[in-house]
Order: sequence, then structure tokens, then C-alpha cells
Amino acid sequence: MNKLYVPIDRLDLIQKYTGVGGRSPALDRLGGQSWGRTKKRVRREMEEMAVELLNLYAARKTVEGFSFSADSVWHREFETAFPWTLTPDQARAIEEVKRDLESPNPMDRLLCGDVGFGKTEVALRAAFKS
Repeated sequence: MNKLYVPIDRLDLIQKYTGVGGRSPALDRLGGQSWGRTKKRVRREMEEMAVELLNLYAARKTVEGFSFSADSVWHREFETAFPWTLTPDQARAIEEVKRDLESPNPMDRLLCGDVGFGKTEVALRAAFKS
């Protein structure tokens, strides 16, 4: 019987896995050949995905995007209609998104944050600008 030691402060990492679609999962022995083959296959697929991403981003660097114009009076009116005060993070995100939209490079930004912290406001401002 094999043993896998997990630090007690990381017991949250252990959970029951019931498989996909009601099928029982295939089990491997720790350090066994099947596990080694699976790791090699996953490593190879991850390397292929990394190459695809590198090629995609290299291609994006050579393409010219659309530069939106600076804010207009209508845009400022739209922004002042929001009843909430911006947080410093929101204000920074809005400025960064606007800078991206006004640049000739394709925009490549992911906006993340907790629920209720104004991601929709940032997105609405960007949508209005575009």
C-alpha cells in the first residue's frame, strides 16, 4: 500500500473524486508507469499549448488594432451620470482600459475583482467609448 503525506494545514486539498458522468475514475499507483505516462502526456500537451499561445501573442504584436478617439463631451456626461464614487482601483482600471482603447495595439486585458466592486461600471464605460 502506498502512502501520500499531506501537511495537516493543507488537508483542504483532499476531497472525494467521483469521476465524470457517473463513471468511476481510473486509479494509478503512486510512481507507477501509468502515472508516469499520464504526466508525460500532460506535459507534452501543456508545451504544445504554450507554443500556440506564444505564436498567438507574437501574431497579435504584428497586427494593428483600432484606436478609439479621446473622450468626448458625451462620454463625460455618461460618466457623471453614475451615482457612485469611484474607488482608487476602479479609477486606475478605467484609465488603463481607456489608454488601451486609444492605443493602436489590440486590447488584451482581463478585469478581475470581487462581486460588487464596479467591474460592470468599468465595462460600461469601455463599451460606451467603443
